[in-house]
Amino acid sequence: MLNRGIAYRRKGEYDRAIQDFDQTIRLSPDSAQGFFERGTAYAQKEMFDRAIQDLGQALRLNPKYAEAFHLRGIAHTGRENYELAVQDLDRALALNPDNAQAFQDRGNVYRLKEDYDRAIQYFDEALRLRPNFRQALRDRGVARFRKEEYDRAIQDFDEALRLSPDDAEAFNGRGTVQFAKDAYDLAIHDFDEALRLRPRYTEALTNRAIVYRKKREYERAIQDLSQVILLQPAVADGWNERCWTRAIGGQLQAALADCDEALRLDPDHLDARDSKGFTYLKLGQVDSAIAEYDAVLRVDLKKPYSLYGRGMAKRKKGDIAGGEADMAAAQSIEPEIAEKFAELGLRPADP
Repeated sequence: MLNRGIAYRRKGEYDRAIQDFDQTIRLSPDSAQGFFERGTAYAQKEMFDRAIQDLGQALRLNPKYAEAFHLRGIAHTGRENYELAVQDLDRALALNPDNAQAFQDRGNVYRLKEDYDRAIQYFDEALRLRPNFRQALRDRGVARFRKEEYDRAIQDFDEALRLSPDDAEAFNGRGTVQFAKDAYDLAIHDFDEALRLRPRYTEALTNRAIVYRKKREYERAIQDLSQVILLQPAVADGWNERCWTRAIGGQLQAALADCDEALRLDPDHLDARDSKGFTYLKLGQVDSAIAEYDAVLRVDLKKPYSLYGRGMAKRKKGDIAGGEADMAAAQSIEPEIAEKFAELGLRPADP
């Protein structure tokens, strides 16, 4: 029963696996492995609370179960309980100090916490133990990208691709770095390769759309984002990205419809609210723009695009002092915000 459950789990048939593990636990309630395997299946289903519960029981039955500490650390990471994740991964490494995957997963916790220096230290250790560890190379590339160490990030993605030329995630990661370096054609090439390998890769589609948008190739960007929406119609981000693209490209009524759908799916989506405010601003509907920007800034006072957009809307209404205050606040956060709005087709002097 246990072995059949493991086979189902490895095939991705998690519900059938859990049924077998349930039976295993009923017959052998002291089976630490039974609880571990069921916890693994729940973790793979992203049912992290159930996974943590089962893994805790496995550890009560076997306090030196290194794999259970390791997996519970991953489950805590999935719940964004990063301190608990670090504690469990430390215990796993104390029991098995040569576990490269545990070092990798610990580095990933720090990457998610945006402590990129510590993340890189753990990725380095994972790579010392396993020099051809592609996941560690990719994640170290992401951490270096976040630190704006672009050339070193590209080196990591290059090495990952040398090890595996069909690594779609490495192409996507390298494309993201190329975009940050303003190497737009190289970025598009990498996203093209990622999508050749994985045609339904929505992150790469979105990233390629963002590059096309930066190049002002709005129709090509909209085509990619429409494909994202087709693949993930219930995810607000795709609708917001298409709203923003259409707004920049002048398709203002279509942009509003997209923003409305994003906000229907996720009423708390601040970026969609900001995009809608920008669209109203381009339409000259300043009261509606201010209302949308107010809704954003009630939640986050440090959104530079919303502050600057609201400032422009206030100026258009004749509230020069209020507008200047908002725009100055935006520029204190993002010094180049005026230039960015100009690129988007709006300048303070516009009527």
